[in-house]
Amino acid sequence: MTILKTIEYICSVKPYISSKEKTRRMKIKIVPAVGGGAPLELEVSPNATIGAVRTKVCAIKKLPPDTTRLTYKGRALKDTETLQSLGVSDGDKFVLITRTVGGSENLYVELPETAWYKRLALEYSLMQEHEPTFNPVENDLTHYEGVIIGSDLYEGAYFRVEIFIPRSYPYFPPDVVWHTRIWHPNFSDSVPARVCESVFKDHWSPSLRLIAVIESLRNLLNNPNPEDPLNPVAAFEYKNKPDLFKAKVRRFIEKYATPEQAFKLSR
Repeated sequence: MTILKTIEYICSVKPYISSKEKTRRMKIKIVPAVGGGAPLELEVSPNATIGAVRTKVCAIKKLPPDTTRLTYKGRALKDTETLQSLGVSDGDKFVLITRTVGGSENLYVELPETAWYKRLALEYSLMQEHEPTFNPVENDLTHYEGVIIGSDLYEGAYFRVEIFIPRSYPYFPPDVVWHTRIWHPNFSDSVPARVCESVFKDHWSPSLRLIAVIESLRNLLNNPNPEDPLNPVAAFEYKNKPDLFKAKVRRFIEKYATPEQAFKLSR
């Protein structure tokens, strides 16, 4: 075979791609942290960066990219990290943190930088004094993780919670991720759970502190309101079948909300 014929033959042969390489894709789920909405399922390459995944999610959900953050197994992610480096497996779940960027005029407001750092320092001081189970994650004063302990119906329950402070704080509320599964009229039966709390919506004020957010969550936890439910089945049981409701609450606590589980997962 002449050299020319050999070159023509090589060029005509398609490179072999194994079936493993062809199907080297995985499916991941993107779950909204607050505000509801169905989980979004994406098919991606294991080599995809978090930035690429986030950009794709923002395009689908029509969100400004600079108002979102992804977390995985309770950790806020950097855009440069890859799914492979994180050890992500097929079917794994990511939490989408979104930040509101204004009202009808799409107004976005931030504190001046000096005031912003003073506010973060104040929040840290108050958290250390009043909510000692909450601590900054990796010394990041915009990211807290801790445990809320139940009482009354939820006596003996420990719920793992994460709080993310956006740059628009305190003009807009922090993002809250409720990681522990719970049976409650005002929490969705999902992980993470959606929270029915007006402090994150209509009643937010810049004068409120993080400790007020945690106290609002604690108050909602221990004082269910079946008239404004996120879990209508739990609300029905609470009003009409209290014994069934209490039994189910105890089962959920024993299965999902033990101190070992909460503090093991919390940093």
